[in-house]
Amino acid sequence: MPIEAEDLWPLFLRFHRELVKPELDEIRSKMTTRDDLRATRNDLNDHLDAMYKRFDILESEFAALTASVLRLEDRMAAVETRLTSVEGRLEAIDRRLDKLTLRSEIEALEKRVYAMEQRIADLKSQL
Repeated sequence: MPIEAEDLWPLFLRFHRELVKPELDEIRSKMTTRDDLRATRNDLNDHLDAMYKRFDILESEFAALTASVLRLEDRMAAVETRLTSVEGRLEAIDRRLDKLTLRSEIEALEKRVYAMEQRIADLKSQL
């Protein structure tokens, strides 16, 4: 049985509806998706550029903070050296004060001994 033209038309419409149209729709969606991807890629690049700029700022701030910490450490070392010197001088002063205190105590004891010797001498002279 030969195929008539009238029978082919519905077959071609069905072929178009079930195979060709979905393929074309998918191609169209991919085309808009590529534009979306391109826009998304541009947005992502802009975002990465902003992040790199922030990293540069953070990096320079980190370098400044590192230099500041090094200066503080140097100053702390100088302060510790001076403090050690001051502690040594303070210990020397404490030793001197201890000697002075001992001297004054010795002088007080010598005065008491002298006073006792005077009393003993007075008592001997009275006997």
